[in-house]
Amino acid sequence: MGSHGHGGQFPPTADPPDWNNLQVIQRNELPPRAYFFPHETIEDALSRASPKSTGELLSGSWQFQHFESPFLAPSDFHRLDYDTKSWPAIHVPGMWQLQGYGKPQYTNVTYPFPVDPPRVPLSPNETGLYRRTFTVSQQLCERNRHFRLRFEGVDSAFHVWVNGQAVGYHQGSRNPAEFDISSNLHEGENVVAVQVYQYCDGSYLEDQDQWWLSGIYRDVWLLAFPETYISDVALQTVLSQDGGATLKATVEVAGSFAPSFVGGQSVRLQLLDGSRQLVGLAELALAPRLEFNLSLKTALSWTAETPHLYQVVVSIGQGHYVAQTVGFREVKMRN
Repeated sequence: MGSHGHGGQFPPTADPPDWNNLQVIQRNELPPRAYFFPHETIEDALSRASPKSTGELLSGSWQFQHFESPFLAPSDFHRLDYDTKSWPAIHVPGMWQLQGYGKPQYTNVTYPFPVDPPRVPLSPNETGLYRRTFTVSQQLCERNRHFRLRFEGVDSAFHVWVNGQAVGYHQGSRNPAEFDISSNLHEGENVVAVQVYQYCDGSYLEDQDQWWLSGIYRDVWLLAFPETYISDVALQTVLSQDGGATLKATVEVAGSFAPSFVGGQSVRLQLLDGSRQLVGLAELALAPRLEFNLSLKTALSWTAETPHLYQVVVSIGQGHYVAQTVGFREVKMRN
């Protein structure tokens, strides 16, 4: 983690702005991955309890200001020395139209703004400025080296800063977004600032029979990962005619691979049945990308009538675990 000053110029001042530019759908965003939280024990990973993960929930009370256009909003609100003491509070997750700002709008077959693709109006294009402080504990810093800021859902696009430094941009209001903020954080108190736009060029694709509502409407997380960590997991099941099955797993690992740190560490994959009993185990030497093939003589298949599920736990060492649920099933199209 590092410490930065008050800088942080960013493309909200670009022409055209990111939210009206087909060439920009994200800035500095991490690649999409499977949904999981990192945990320090296998019991916590299997509990699926996100509060037990190595992370901190940043939802709750944020400071907020509302403007009719991005061009009416202060361009330096993300600075650490910007005075927000008089800003009112807003609840995250939540839509600002349901908390006293703007008004909900329902459309069926028409767009809620003048149709001029790919452009959306410069004004009105309601804009919400969010700020909050959060504390990174000494324990979280000591045990982890990689930190991600994760937004589960923001409508419709946003820029984000941490400690006055530009972090990134995202659009795609039904998709999560993650950013690497390892170099932006420091132990103790930190500041996150988010500028949210009601409309972006992606709004043309997202239009449907719906209520138009805006804001940080799903949870925000600070996720902490150790120096070498599991960054993605992909699972595939293959059934055989004799009642057996194969679990294929692709595991991606990121972070440090220095021999002095890694030592003789390996990546372990465990398969547990519905009673949490171990039915399969595989282990491979640490590498950026690993391919597991775990064969079972018998496997309970997943069907609508018998929805048997297994638990997959992937781990590195004794302090980093992620879990996924999997069912053995195949779908085929035949002539």
